[in-house]
Amino acid sequence: MKTIKFNLLFSLFFCIFAVGCSDKDEIPVDADDNYITSVVLSVNDKTYEAVIENNTITVTVPYTVSLDGAKASFAYTPSAKIFPDPATITDWNTERTFRVTSYNGTINDYTYVVVKDEIRSEGNVELKTPSEVAAFIESGVTIIKGNLIIGSNAENAEIINDITGLSILKEVEGNIIIKNSFTGGTLTGLDNITSIGGLLIGSEENPLQDTSLEMISMSKIKNVTGDIQIYGSGASIIEFKELEKVEGNVIFNENTKLTQISLPLLKETGSLEFKVLPREFSSISVPDIVTVNGNLSIESIYGEVETAGMRFFMGNTELKSIEGFDKLTSVTGVWSIKNFDVLEKLPKLQGLNQLGGVVIRQLALIESLDISNVSFTSSSPTHPCITIEYCNKFNNLITKEDLTDVDVRIISLNTAVKTNFTKINNFYYEANIDTFESSLQSITGNLSIIQISGQSSKNTIDLSGINSIPGYLLITGFSITSVKASNLKSIGGQSILQVGVDAILDFPSLTTVCCASSPEYIEEDLLPGSPVKNIEWGAFTVFLDGAITDSFFPVLSHIGGTGLTLFRIYESASFPSLEVIDGSLKFGMTTDFISSDHLKFPKLLKLSGVHFDTVRKFSDYTFFKKFIDDGQITESNWKIENCTYNPTYQDMKEGRCKPAE
Repeated sequence: MKTIKFNLLFSLFFCIFAVGCSDKDEIPVDADDNYITSVVLSVNDKTYEAVIENNTITVTVPYTVSLDGAKASFAYTPSAKIFPDPATITDWNTERTFRVTSYNGTINDYTYVVVKDEIRSEGNVELKTPSEVAAFIESGVTIIKGNLIIGSNAENAEIINDITGLSILKEVEGNIIIKNSFTGGTLTGLDNITSIGGLLIGSEENPLQDTSLEMISMSKIKNVTGDIQIYGSGASIIEFKELEKVEGNVIFNENTKLTQISLPLLKETGSLEFKVLPREFSSISVPDIVTVNGNLSIESIYGEVETAGMRFFMGNTELKSIEGFDKLTSVTGVWSIKNFDVLEKLPKLQGLNQLGGVVIRQLALIESLDISNVSFTSSSPTHPCITIEYCNKFNNLITKEDLTDVDVRIISLNTAVKTNFTKINNFYYEANIDTFESSLQSITGNLSIIQISGQSSKNTIDLSGINSIPGYLLITGFSITSVKASNLKSIGGQSILQVGVDAILDFPSLTTVCCASSPEYIEEDLLPGSPVKNIEWGAFTVFLDGAITDSFFPVLSHIGGTGLTLFRIYESASFPSLEVIDGSLKFGMTTDFISSDHLKFPKLLKLSGVHFDTVRKFSDYTFFKKFIDDGQITESNWKIENCTYNPTYQDMKEGRCKPAE
C-alpha cells in the first residue's frame, strides 16, 4: 500500500516538473527580430508619420513646427526591447539613436532625425493690400506653387510700399507679378528667393504708372524658367548678380530713368531686349553671355528735342561703349543696336558665329562692322537681313563673301559703303554716292540702287560682275550719268532705270526683262513718283532725259509683264532687237518726239496696248496700225491723250493714223 502511494506521488511530481520545464524553454517566433516598423509623432492635434529607410527614422515637419512635448507611438518587434524608451522622451527636435535588442540578444541601431520642411501654398497668391501681405507673412509659406501677384492695377487700389516680410519666401514656381499699386523703392523682401518661373513688372499693354521703384535686384536668382519683363519702372539700376540662365525672354522696355544694366553671370537666355532706353542710359554689362535664343536688342529712345530754341532729333547721349559680349557665339534672332549718338565702338564679336540678322541704325560715330566669322540662319520664312541705316560715318561692311541666303539693306546719307560679299539674295543700297563699284557676282533676288545725290559730274553704277538678276532691278538717281552692266543677260522681274540727263545705259548682253514665270514687281513704297499721273511704271521703265540709242539695249528681244514704259525720252528711242512686248507700250512727258519714226522697233512682232500721255509733238501713229489690224491691240488697250494728235481706236481702224494734211 505504501509502495502504491509513493509511486503516485512521484508520478505527480514528475508531471509538474515536466510542465514547468516546457514553459521555461519555449522560444518566440520573432526571437531573432529587432525592427522598428512605425513611428508617429503627435503635437498640437497634428500627427507626423516617419519614413523609415536604411535604419534612419525621418520625421518631416514644417519649419515652423516644434516637436517639444510631442507624443510618440513606436511599433517594433514584440519580443524585442528598445532603448531609450520612447515614452520617456519629450525633446523630439533632437537627433538621437534608438537601440532595438532582439529576444536572442542581437542589436539593431536606428538613427532618428527631424527634417524641417518648407510650407507650400498651392495655386496663385494675390496680395492686393497691406493687410493681405501681413496675413501671408503670418502663414509662414516659403514656396508658392503658382504665381505671386503683388499689388493691383485698379484705379483706387490700396498702396503697398513694404514687402520686406516676404523674405521668408524661397521659391515661386510661377511668375512674380508686380502691379501699379506697389510703390516700394526696391524689391527688398524677395532677396532670398532662389528660383522663380518668371518676373513680370508692368507689361507692354500696361506699363507701370508709378515710377517709385528705384532699383530692381534679386540677388539669389540663378535660373528662371519663364520670362523677366520690366516695363515702365522708374528704376535707375537693374541688376541680377547670380542669374545664369533664363529659359524665356529678358525684356526691359520704357524704363525712363534707367542708367545701368548688370547681368554679370548670365550665360543663356531667349530674347535679350533692352528697348526705349533713356538718353541718360550709360552702362550695360553682360560679360558671360554665350547664347541668345532669340533677338538681341539694345535700343535707345530717339526723337525730337528742343535746345536753345532749336529743334533737332537726338538719341542716347551717354553710352560710349558696350561692355561684354566677348563670349557670345550665337544669336538665333536679330541683333540690333539703335539710336546712340556717342557710341564709339561696337561690342567685340570675334567669337560670334551664328546670327539670324543684324540691324544697326542711327549710330553717329560707328564707321565699320566686321561680322566675317558669322553664318546667317533664320527660323522664319524670310531671309536673314543685314541692315545698316543712317550711320553718318559708316563706310565698311565686312562679311563672308557668300551671302546667298542673306538680304543686305544699306541707307547711308553721307558716305558710300564698301562691301566685300560676292553673292547675295536681295540687296538694297541707298547712299550719297559718286560711283557704285561692287564686288557682286551673283544675286538670287532683287537689286535696288538709290542715289541720294552725287558730288561729281560722273556718277556711275557698275554692275559688270553680274550675269543675271532673278528678281527686280531698281536704279534711281538724277545725278547718275552711266550704268554699266556688261554681262547682264536677264532680269527676271520688273526693271526701272531712272537716271540723269543724257545718261549712258550700257546693257550690251541683256536679252529679256520681266520674263520669269512669276516675276517680282517693285514694292509700291519703293516706286518713285510717276511723272505722269495716268501712266504707271511698266515691267521695264526707262526715265532718261535723253535719247535711247541702238547701243543701249542692242540684243534686248523680250519684255514681259506689263510692258515697256518710257518717260522723258528726247529725240529718239531705239530697241533694234526687240520682238515681243507682252504688255503695253506707255510713253509720257516728253516734248521733242515728233513722229513714230523716232520710235525704232524694227523687229517688233507683238504688242498688246498703247498709252501715250503728254507726248506733246507726237502726231503720227502709223507704226501701230498693224497691231490693231491683227487684233493684238483692242479698244480697251488704246489710249492717246494730251498729244498733238489724239486718234481714237476707231480713227486708227479707219486709217486716220495722223492728222489730215
